[in-house]
Amino acid sequence: MKLRILATIILATLSSLSAQLEKVEHKPNPTQMVDFGDLAEGPYQKLVIRNAMVIPGHGGPANGPFDILVTGNVIAKIQRHDPKKPDRMKGDRIIEGDNLFVMPGMLNLHLHLRNKSLPLDYIFYLQLATGVTSIGPAEEGRIQNILEAERNNEVISPRLFPLYGWGSKTDFDEEFRMDPANADKVAKKMIKNGVRQVYLNNLCWNPTMFGAAANAIEKAGGITAVHIQPSSTSQVNALDAARLGVTMIVHH
Repeated sequence: MKLRILATIILATLSSLSAQLEKVEHKPNPTQMVDFGDLAEGPYQKLVIRNAMVIPGHGGPANGPFDILVTGNVIAKIQRHDPKKPDRMKGDRIIEGDNLFVMPGMLNLHLHLRNKSLPLDYIFYLQLATGVTSIGPAEEGRIQNILEAERNNEVISPRLFPLYGWGSKTDFDEEFRMDPANADKVAKKMIKNGVRQVYLNNLCWNPTMFGAAANAIEKAGGITAVHIQPSSTSQVNALDAARLGVTMIVHH
């Protein structure tokens, strides 16, 4: 199966981390369609996936068949497939879903892109082909110059949510950032400036600051992660990190 078909079907039911966040907006009416040759094209004003079985995101069995209408990057409607229905869904492109399954896009929240000899395209296509539609690169530097292109559908990739250190994308000085009383202000500024995942590694030495940052980021609409180094376990170990509110522990 071509990557284009597989990626399109998977993307159709993406329940993305970005859905509730201000900076990453749904685009129900794309201004233009991008054609990537044999690999991909879209988004469409109206894309219809017809007669497909749907695997729900709650772990239940597949159900259907359904017809699915996607406008831009928004799932607008899902209805039971009825081949005899005169007003069945129509679109700019129809994917016949006979014998196919549509699944929610998976999120790979921690992905390392260390090997610069490995092209990013290869990594992105591999993720999409295996059902991953959003990734969280642990090293934001390598993908900084393509973040805008990804959001504008100029490159083929999963949605990118790189990990940033506490206080990144703000102009607060260190004294201000490291005061727990200012955690909410720092978190809101980070989220406003496009940060979605925050690495708390450099706060493990200070459990009070660690907890304040974890909770502030969650309230602001983001998530947090931590790589607990052996040198940090005397201050914050895995149980401590969980109790203090970190979203996920990626390494220990």
